[in-house]
Amino acid sequence: MPLENTVSGFSVREYLDYGIGYAARLAVKPVAVSLTAFVFVVAGGLGITNASFYSLPGDAMYPVKLSMEHLQLSISSDDAQRAKLQVEFAGRRLEEMTDLAARSGDQVSNIQYAMNQFRQETRVIQDELTSDSTDLAREVSRKVEIYNSTVSASPDLKTELVGEEVQEIIEATQDQAVEVFLSTHESTQDAESAKELDYTFDQEYSALESELETFTADQEKDFFTQFNTTSTAYLILADQLRDQAAYRRAFQILSEIEMFLQVFKETS
Repeated sequence: MPLENTVSGFSVREYLDYGIGYAARLAVKPVAVSLTAFVFVVAGGLGITNASFYSLPGDAMYPVKLSMEHLQLSISSDDAQRAKLQVEFAGRRLEEMTDLAARSGDQVSNIQYAMNQFRQETRVIQDELTSDSTDLAREVSRKVEIYNSTVSASPDLKTELVGEEVQEIIEATQDQAVEVFLSTHESTQDAESAKELDYTFDQEYSALESELETFTADQEKDFFTQFNTTSTAYLILADQLRDQAAYRRAFQILSEIEMFLQVFKETS
């Protein structure tokens, strides 16, 4: 059934958009029975709800999928569970974009719709990444690698001119998650934040190490001119600082190397 079909003068999308807002309002009240009944009315039963899971922007069931996600977030009272959901839903938007890019026909508008949803999901995550949101920061640090793999595995997505923006959003969100752990570790010196910083550092270090192995002589010369040391030595310095628990400076060096690589790619 196309989304443009109408019932009593309203489109299906309008009914479902209303349903999302209404479900969210109900969710903050202690009326679990009424909420459950409403979900089944809006979703058309459990079968339709399940069928919507694999739907994509442009599909008739896609608004049902979004309404169920909003409902899950609304009724989640546990911070850790809510963090997992937020990060999971952002990942779904990436998967939707890659699936749409691989579809035949003109999918530009649907990809842009998924992209807008991804922006919204990550904006919420970024807004909630404060100094005390370690649960959310932990979920982000674990999911970033999957996000990157999803984008890298889809050459079709890159041709739709959204791949670069997606990468920038992922990196910005990861940087915020790292900042949460840096601030926590600097104020508490706790083992848990150090563990998370080590995990993220190792991921970034390995990625940079692979890129530096392909450095040309000209790149190495330019690097030495800028940093007065070789790329390998600078990367090793970052690792040594990490071992000394000087995490902020260690991550700063990684960022400087990443920036050098980015500028070189843009100018070459």
